[in-house]
Amino acid sequence: VDANVTTLIAAVILFFLGSGPIKGFAVTLAIGIVTTVFTAFTLTRWLVAFWLRRQRPKTMPSGVMRLVPDDTRVPFMAFRKYAFTLSVLLSIASAVLFFTVGMNYGIDFRGGSSIEVQAKGQQADIGDIRERLTGLELGEVQVQEFGSARDVLIRIGTQGGGDIAEQSAVEKVRSALETDYEFRRIEVVGPTVSSELAFNGTMGVLASLLAMLVYIWIRFEWQFGLGAIISTFHDVILMVGFYVVAGIEFNLTSIAAILTIVGYSINDTVVVYDRVRENLRRYKRMPIAELLDLSMNQTLARTVLTGVTTLFALAALSIWGGEDAEDHRNRKRLDHL
Repeated sequence: VDANVTTLIAAVILFFLGSGPIKGFAVTLAIGIVTTVFTAFTLTRWLVAFWLRRQRPKTMPSGVMRLVPDDTRVPFMAFRKYAFTLSVLLSIASAVLFFTVGMNYGIDFRGGSSIEVQAKGQQADIGDIRERLTGLELGEVQVQEFGSARDVLIRIGTQGGGDIAEQSAVEKVRSALETDYEFRRIEVVGPTVSSELAFNGTMGVLASLLAMLVYIWIRFEWQFGLGAIISTFHDVILMVGFYVVAGIEFNLTSIAAILTIVGYSINDTVVVYDRVRENLRRYKRMPIAELLDLSMNQTLARTVLTGVTTLFALAALSIWGGEDAEDHRNRKRLDHL
């Protein structure tokens, strides 16, 4: 329950502080949590009770396949010095890259226009599109393929003159390409709106982390809350570093993807914390390193199963999802790796 409550708190805060895809993500996340908890306490419980009354088993079934054997004893704490060192180095490298190289911000944060077109013929001619747009004097223009060979994404930098200038730039592009290309999607974000989106998204993430810290502090101890936030920041910083290295466009969908990673990270952390708290009461004289190893091994099966089932969902997004879904899939896959 604690794991779901922490994620639900984040969803509520993001709904009130976020905007656009972030608010939509918050609604979807909240609905998913509520339905999951409801199903676990009603349908799943009823099915298990029905099976027990009908079969009356003497032992619980082990399942067709066990990804993690019951007697697994991975010495996690034996590698803590190496893991801490590697994490610190990667975090520092990510922070340095963020402040020196910088991220490839999308129009959600920089402002400008994003236009998706599809060739009416069999293949789009990127060179021809660039040549047509060069003479329009639109400033920064990026043209790239995405998806199939017929699909092209055009990004235009912010135009001086406000929203009227932005719309005028889009109309110029339409006039230059509409004979050979079908316009599939057009997004225009002004500088003022982009700064508001960036501020709201950042505040939503920070407020969510703070709320999680307070809840974990109340339910466990302040040391647990601090550890959860540090580990979550670690995951976020590494993702930021990956964005910089890979040059992936960072937009509101990216924030939603990072928030998904935060949700999975804090959820799994709380599950482990709950087992640690239980074992602290049961094994009062056990050394803390051994107790932590025991707790992580006891929850390892749940962690692995959660990751595997999530990868199945990401595979579906990869096959049937669009461009945004594919980006989201790639970021989540990195989290599980």
